[in-house]
Amino acid sequence: NRKDALHYCVGIKKEHEMNRAKGLATAFGVAALMVIGVACGQQAESTTPTPDTPTVIPETHTPIVSEEDGDELVEVLVECAVQVQLALENPMLVTRGVEPIPSGFDAVNGAGCTFARPISAVTLDLVRDGNTIFKQVIHLDVPETIVTVPLSKTRAQSIPVDLELGSYDRLIKVTSVDGVVNEDLSDTNSVWLLDPLSSPKAEARKALIAARRALVDSLDIPYIGPTLVSFEPVEWRDASLGCPKPERVYAQVITPGFRLVFEYQGQQYEYHTNQDGSAIVECEEAQEKPTASDSSPIEFVMKENYTLGQDIEIKIRNNSASSYVYSEYYPACSNLEFYDEAQEARHLERLSKIVELPPGLFIIPEGTHCDIANESQIKPGEEVLLLIWSHQECIKDTWGCGESARVPVKAGKYTIVGKFPESKGSSGFYAFAEWSFTIGPSEQP
Repeated sequence: NRKDALHYCVGIKKEHEMNRAKGLATAFGVAALMVIGVACGQQAESTTPTPDTPTVIPETHTPIVSEEDGDELVEVLVECAVQVQLALENPMLVTRGVEPIPSGFDAVNGAGCTFARPISAVTLDLVRDGNTIFKQVIHLDVPETIVTVPLSKTRAQSIPVDLELGSYDRLIKVTSVDGVVNEDLSDTNSVWLLDPLSSPKAEARKALIAARRALVDSLDIPYIGPTLVSFEPVEWRDASLGCPKPERVYAQVITPGFRLVFEYQGQQYEYHTNQDGSAIVECEEAQEKPTASDSSPIEFVMKENYTLGQDIEIKIRNNSASSYVYSEYYPACSNLEFYDEAQEARHLERLSKIVELPPGLFIIPEGTHCDIANESQIKPGEEVLLLIWSHQECIKDTWGCGESARVPVKAGKYTIVGKFPESKGSSGFYAFAEWSFTIGPSEQP
């Protein structure tokens, strides 16, 4: 994709010029520059190929300044060639505990460079906030003047399994057989560490490509333009992927997927996907609570004020002429969501995985036995008791929330949001209800 490469080239060339101004050698770094430079030197195409459309690019040559020898700068001819060009994929997704630091210039393209002197080792650093977090020295099996990246003829240790997930900068150095070390390539936010248990790499890459493609198509910008600033696995509560539309009806199933945030020209864009990126939605106002209309057919029958230690009866009344469905057992699984005033997202341990909940949302113990349910109808004019809540929150769900996995909530303002489908065989309309109330401190004796 020459159009995308043109934009990517500008930033890399600026960084290359800064490195050379500092007296840094650039032999290996120009390998990446020349990979991109081939595309940069040609006219951008009018259409943007998909990320997996290959284009063969001819080799190119360039004389470069690669090292200092006393007070003289020695010119070395380095020959670089792009083997296959696909749409540029950054950052490189890497699975900690499984894979080494990547040595290619992006996630999918290969390149080869010929050095004037044999190269014996390549050093790769993962860097965060200017500090090297993990270093990897890869000794080539046989010193070579032709180095192909990603490196394949070497043995390298995996990135430690306890290294923090997220984005890292990368620094690459090469060492020639005579011991000269050249600091060659430094790129920012180029490596993104994944957890193999919660984010299979193949599925994560599909989701990343789908989200990036959706964004660049909507803004009509280069594929490489947006910067990924957040990429996390999420278990969405239903098929809406955390961004429900009032007029839509969604399957009420836990849906594994990802939350991605990109930044472009100072503005952030949030996308939610399922696990393989086949379903994707842009969330302009992500994680909003569903709201009830003024004439909602279902309403809560509750008080406005409670005190800590006082059980709360959660009742609903059907004010319409139609019947609606609710879960007789554990309605908090499918009908109810509980929110407090917290602005930060909670993290719930669920079956050995850490799940991030939307800001303010928390799970009550009655919302963890979701495989045990029995649907009932609330007929016109009826009033039913859904559950009695004892002011407890679940912090660990292992096929239910045991006594040791519960904590009491604090005094404050709370909101319950209800979602109730019409009876089976109807149009699929949902009625929403909402009730806010205050839990005050317990009365002093």
